Amino acid sequence: MALTTSPWGSTCDRSATARTRPPQSGAYRGWGFKEPNTHVFLEHLAVRFEGWRYLYVLRHGLDMACSNNVAQLRSWGARYGVAPPGDERAVPSAQLEFSLRATDRAIKTGKRLLSDWFLVLRYDELTSFPASQLSVLADWLGVGASCFDAPEVAA
Repeated sequence: MALTTSPWGSTCDRSATARTRPPQSGAYRGWGFKEPNTHVFLEHLAVRFEGWRYLYVLRHGLDMACSNNVAQLRSWGARYGVAPPGDERAVPSAQLEFSLRATDRAIKTGKRLLSDWFLVLRYDELTSFPASQLSVLADWLGVGASCFDAPEVAA
C-alpha cells in the first residue's frame, strides 16, 4: 500500500484516490475526487488551492427528499438550519429543505470564489444526455471530448 500525506496532514492510501487513468497523451493535468460533502467546506478548499476547478453535480431535490440516505442531513443539517426531525414522516420535507439550502449556498459560494472555475452539471441531464454533458465537461476542463470515448467511460 502506497501511503502519502494529504494537504491536510493526514496519511492516506494513494491508490484509493485514483480510480481512473490520466489521459493517454501523457498530459497529466491534476487530480480529483468525488466527495459529496466538499460543498460544506468549499471556502477552505478555495483558500488552500489556487487555479483549481470545482464540479458540482446537482441532484434533483426530490431525489434527495425521497432518499433513505439521511447521512448528510444528520451530519450537516444544523449548519443550514435544518434539524433532523424526530418524526420519520417529516424526514422527506427536512431532506428537501436541506438539499435546497445546501445547493443554494454551494452554487453562490462556488460562483463567488471560483467564477469560471466552477461548473454545475445536473445529474439528470448527465444521465439522460451523456454525450452533450460530457462535451460541456470536456470544454470546461480544456480537454478534448475524445477523452470520454474509452469503453469504461461509456459503461
